[in-house]
Amino acid sequence: MTVNENNSGAPREGRPFRRPLVRLAKLLIPTLAIVGGLVAAAAIKGWPVLPSVSRTRDAGTEAFCGEHGVPESLCVICHPELKDRLEWCEEHGLPEALCTRCNSKLRETLATCAEHGLPPAFCPDCGRLDAGPHEERTTEGSPKTLDLGPAPLPGQDGASSEKPAELCQSDLPMVKLASPDTVRNAGLQVVAVGARLLDPRVTCNGRAEFQQNRFALVRPRVEGVVTEVRVDVGDSVQRGEVMAVVDSAQLGEAKADFLAALALLDLAQQNHDRLKRLADKQIIAGKAMIAAETRLREARISVDRARQRLLNLRISNSEIDRFAREGDTSSLLPIPAPRDGVVVRRSVAVGEAVVATSELFAVADLTTLWVYLDLYEQDSRSVRVGQPVRFQVDSLPGLSFDGQITWVSPEVNPATRTIRVRAEVQNRDGLLRAGMYGIGVIETDAPSQALVVPKAAVQWHQRQPVVFVKRGETLFEPRRIVLGRKAGPFWEVVEGLQPGEPVVTTGSFLLKTELMKGSIGAGCCE
Repeated sequence: MTVNENNSGAPREGRPFRRPLVRLAKLLIPTLAIVGGLVAAAAIKGWPVLPSVSRTRDAGTEAFCGEHGVPESLCVICHPELKDRLEWCEEHGLPEALCTRCNSKLRETLATCAEHGLPPAFCPDCGRLDAGPHEERTTEGSPKTLDLGPAPLPGQDGASSEKPAELCQSDLPMVKLASPDTVRNAGLQVVAVGARLLDPRVTCNGRAEFQQNRFALVRPRVEGVVTEVRVDVGDSVQRGEVMAVVDSAQLGEAKADFLAALALLDLAQQNHDRLKRLADKQIIAGKAMIAAETRLREARISVDRARQRLLNLRISNSEIDRFAREGDTSSLLPIPAPRDGVVVRRSVAVGEAVVATSELFAVADLTTLWVYLDLYEQDSRSVRVGQPVRFQVDSLPGLSFDGQITWVSPEVNPATRTIRVRAEVQNRDGLLRAGMYGIGVIETDAPSQALVVPKAAVQWHQRQPVVFVKRGETLFEPRRIVLGRKAGPFWEVVEGLQPGEPVVTTGSFLLKTELMKGSIGAGCCE
């Protein structure tokens, strides 16, 4: 009971002091939250926050330079005499013991700028206060403010709406492997950048087809029965040569109608001449003369109609005149070749009934063929009509068929995402056959000397092409470059490399993974 009385009485005694404590807490809590937020933001931006206190705690008993955020024994800004004593990183212009690019472990103990990965006071892009051992000290008194600017907005396809070259202009950190054994075990291979004759080409799959402008199908144009076939597949024919004969009642009727129209025309002509003589003597009325002239015109029209019917059956005018002289009403129709070429298809036999649209033969000129190529979208901008093409077939090793582009499709195949390109190639020996598959090589530009690197040396980082230049036995510099034309296994280098510089080919992807480790959480573009 005594305990309960004491507990119940305690709150009543402390009530006068509770309200001031509550008011004080309400004022302190928001203030502490704001200060904590500012400290966190400064740490993210890389600004040194109480460096003389925090850094001393992290580094044990070693004193830190509160102004520049590095150990006092390494601050060459406050102690210029240290420049001659310390080992210097020539690549980045600061003491080796402070180079967080060459030794990424230093980032655990040193504050670095989020964009470039160097101590802010020593960063050349953020406003370095010092100079190299052979340079003059700058006159600026404080680091430049880091302004990363707004992030680029994504486009409709998810990619940045800005050009890749504008996404990140900062230098990339050096990649340093653990030891020479690591380099050997990784199988890194290095080649020197050099100039060579660049022959830009686009390679794509293709299929040979008959040249449709020199290809013809043979049809009888009448109903009938095939009585004779005079050519076979593979035979060469000349224009007008008879290939087959068809017995057609329709042809017999057409000939008979033509002969009948000629007879009526002759009769109408004689009647007209007789009436004209009588009309000249004023023996008959003018009405009879008008009727005779009308009948003569109708007879002439009937002859023309019957002749045109025979011409539609591909019977020449000389043959029609022969029919008129000899009175020929035979129903046998010769089927002539429509052009010079080779019979590539036969679809008829003797005794077979045919109609006007039946296919009897196919004749093609094999001296030139068409090749249809499947062009990838990324290569379409470099291909145009008139460019030379070389078509090679696996079944004909050592042979190539030359030609040029004659047509580029204006649309993309929705199934294969390729663009159809047609080329006309020479086939003088007839070795290339329709239906053969092969590889088409399109020469997109004239050969010229250019600085090139192997394709294996180019990696893509932050949506930009990057190569790794060897700087030491275990040190590699990632460098952004500008690419030009692509030719076979090489890329043209427009900017970023000099002749003779060693770049990594095999194993460059391994170095890219090491580079990406340094970019994680660094606040860079990727």
